[in-house]
Amino acid sequence: MNPLKKVPVLNDNGIYISDSHAILTYLTSQYGMNSSHLYPRDLKKRAIVDSRLHFDNGVLFPSLANIIRPMVYEGQTTILEDKKKIALEALDFVEGLLKQTEWVAGDKMTVADFSLVATVTSLATLLPEVESYWKIQAWIKRCEKNMIFYEEVQRPGLESFKSLANRNAAPK
Repeated sequence: MNPLKKVPVLNDNGIYISDSHAILTYLTSQYGMNSSHLYPRDLKKRAIVDSRLHFDNGVLFPSLANIIRPMVYEGQTTILEDKKKIALEALDFVEGLLKQTEWVAGDKMTVADFSLVATVTSLATLLPEVESYWKIQAWIKRCEKNMIFYEEVQRPGLESFKSLANRNAAPK
């Protein structure tokens, strides 16, 4: 179904959509009747949400992937300093966003928060420095409290990620 032969992929009555960001925006636009704040119809607000999704896709998530791939596929047990630095710079940007607004794309929760919280909490599993990002920590708590299905979906995924990371980390 996905020409890239990867997950995620969505089949919505014969329309195949790959990439979690595209799936989030499609499902919200198609079925989120009372959730226009999640993916605003106002193009200026939507552009900010889209920019955060592209940041996740092009900067934040790759910084996570560049740390975890060598651990999983090459048996690396420590995080290289240059890869850690790149991830922390991306997290500095997120922290800066959250100094301006409560959510990553404005004053209301959007699909960008759903996307970024998965990446940020995964990075927090690998980088203890994330505990010092006060705005990020408060935002994660808001996400846990306000996101429907956080406990049923995000938390189990994060626990699976932690198990994978711990299995490949250096012994303490």
